[in-house]
Amino acid sequence: MQIIHQAPLAALGLGAAFTIVWGVADPVAALAETREVEAEGYYMMGDGTEERLDVAQQRAIANATQRAAEKAGVFVESFSATRMGKITQDEVRAITSVVLAVKEPVKVIPEVIADGQALRYHAYVMAVVDTVTIEKVLNQSDNDKAKLVRRNNEIEAELARVNAGIERLKAEHQSATEADKQRINEEVKQNERRFEAIEWNQKGRAHEQRQGQFEEAMECYRKAVEIDPTFAVPWMNMGELVWLTDGGKAALVYYQKAVEVDPKLADSWSELGKAYLYYLHEDQKAAECLQRAFDLDPDDEFTAHRLCLAYNNLHDYDNAIIYGQKAVELNPNDGLNWQVLGGAYGGAGNYEKCMECLRKALEIDPDEYSYQSDLRYWQHKFEEEE
Repeated sequence: MQIIHQAPLAALGLGAAFTIVWGVADPVAALAETREVEAEGYYMMGDGTEERLDVAQQRAIANATQRAAEKAGVFVESFSATRMGKITQDEVRAITSVVLAVKEPVKVIPEVIADGQALRYHAYVMAVVDTVTIEKVLNQSDNDKAKLVRRNNEIEAELARVNAGIERLKAEHQSATEADKQRINEEVKQNERRFEAIEWNQKGRAHEQRQGQFEEAMECYRKAVEIDPTFAVPWMNMGELVWLTDGGKAALVYYQKAVEVDPKLADSWSELGKAYLYYLHEDQKAAECLQRAFDLDPDDEFTAHRLCLAYNNLHDYDNAIIYGQKAVELNPNDGLNWQVLGGAYGGAGNYEKCMECLRKALEIDPDEYSYQSDLRYWQHKFEEEE
């Protein structure tokens, strides 16, 4: 991020402004319908805490951007409803997070308040969202959109934790001893590093999702882990990006790093299991990683689906059926879930249940060749044993 001060901060009077260059709005396609939204945001620095001025400014901008996203979300929800029917609020927020583009320059005004005792940053942003970009996200597969929602929910939760943490630290600092203040200021620095890393991660997601700029996205993710190597999400995002460009073996390193720095992040274990399952064909390792992921998050359809497939490969059909049933329960509208469950029943010798599942898959997508092929295969097996 480039910061341009119109004057040294010490020389700025109350209400004087400086400009921050913060991202670039996408060129809006000529035929796109667009919405521009304005929003204001604030951040008040703690009294005596050793906070960095540039991070405080970023927090004010982030607050303004969030308010802009809430306004833009109304347009995103309305437009999306005309294309795919009513969508959930989680989906609205996730789509808005990657289609909203903040225009430059962003104005930030330092304000001295509370009888000269506190410094508050007041940010003004103008942001734009257009139908072409929304359409691009809506045209992703259901699985990709579901993943987008999960990633956005993870970031929202982490940002809420970080924001609550800085407010707690500022409050603690007010009555702390000198020894405690030193500890608190160290925690403030770590909090700031995590906040900055989140911001870089989100810029990477915007490059990847909104613009398809993989190299730029990768640079943003690298910047995020350079600032805070303990933040697992950008490590995982790098793995997914490398998976698309260089394959599973290269991605494995990033997924392993993600679970190393945060073994409680279910998605990292699921993605690591995916690499073992689909690329390295190490089914036992895949099952172990995916089981860790499922234990952390039993409501993840992708993990349940992958576990079913891993146990199928290991000929552990009892477990395969359990997780295949779970995948179908979580998303009965995905033919792939019915397909893997059918394979589990077939492996267990329950051909009638197997073919019932495959017929369900074909009801969802009658033209899918793999469903047709599997049904013919298991029908033949059934007839052979009759």
